[in-house]
Amino acid sequence: METPEQLMKEVEQELARARSLFKPIYSPHEALGIVREEYIEFEKEVFEFNLGKNRDTRPAMRKELIQLATMALRSILDALEYDPTAEVTCASLGLENVPADGGDQSWK
Repeated sequence: METPEQLMKEVEQELARARSLFKPIYSPHEALGIVREEYIEFEKEVFEFNLGKNRDTRPAMRKELIQLATMALRSILDALEYDPTAEVTCASLGLENVPADGGDQSWK
């Protein structure tokens, strides 16, 4: 049996992976959709679980619960800790090469 510390380390690793793959979660509404999606994926595995029919989905349930915990944590860190009054700049969004004035807007 794993310790809580081992599970938290796994969540920490999944959080690092998720942050490397996906942009931050910007709102509680976006967070709700992401957390709900992870919950539904866990729920699907629970409904499939039936040892009498040789359907042991516990490894898949575990994976989904790690992802659910990760997205719950990320929702707190990204969406709830986000300060909407803070100045948003191109650099803060990782867009260092975009001119502050928006560049050539002749297409408008």
